[in-house]
Amino acid sequence: MGLSKIQLWRHVPNTSIRASFLSHFSTKPGMNTSSPLPAIPGAEAAQNSDIETISITDATHWSRRIHKLCIVDRDADAALRLLHQLCLRGFRPDSLNISSILHALCDANRFAEAHHHFLLFISSRCAPDERTCNVLIARLLDGRDPYCTLRLINMLVAEKPEFVPSLVNYNRLVDGFCKLGRLDAAHLLLYHMMRRGHCPNVVSYTTLINGYCRIGDVGAAEKVFDEMSEYGVRSNAFTYSTLFRGFLRKREFENGKIL
Repeated sequence: MGLSKIQLWRHVPNTSIRASFLSHFSTKPGMNTSSPLPAIPGAEAAQNSDIETISITDATHWSRRIHKLCIVDRDADAALRLLHQLCLRGFRPDSLNISSILHALCDANRFAEAHHHFLLFISSRCAPDERTCNVLIARLLDGRDPYCTLRLINMLVAEKPEFVPSLVNYNRLVDGFCKLGRLDAAHLLLYHMMRRGHCPNVVSYTTLINGYCRIGDVGAAEKVFDEMSEYGVRSNAFTYSTLFRGFLRKREFENGKIL
């Protein structure tokens, strides 16, 4: 689907909306990114002893150690302290190390910290592979902060231009913004999808239709419904029922009958 086919009156937001939305998602985090981890004092003496005796090039040993701290001991802080000490000696965390720590933080409902550390890993050129990134983004979306997650995605794209978020993650972002009542942001994500090579599917459009109906803008929901057929996306039973409920809420019974 070419972007040149997009009808301007339907798809392009006005300048003020675009500027206010994009200003939230700078690709440069306001933090010190000289190290992938902040200094955390009080590392265990045993860990320091191991670091002195076991080479940092023994990636298998340290990956198992970090994984055990995160998954078995459920001690993300100890894992962070260990990784910090290793990084000071030149260790480069890999996808498994990063995944273990971020999952542990999310399991502890520490989503803000997980976002923060992921941003630090990215800015320190330690971004995981694309598959791991998409798995971690899906996990971060459980924190229900689409602003932070989209900011992180934009930074990932800036650091790794070849990175493409999965369509499922995009759809979850659309749903997240809709639940916050930010339909302008949710609709703008359709451009983001297209620029990254995705075609919005029935889930994308139905989620957006549902969002517009929730705020009572059935007219905008109808336009999104029309766009689906224009771009060859077939609506399903849930799409029809979502729009029909929107008409009923607005007491537009005639439009409901036509639908």
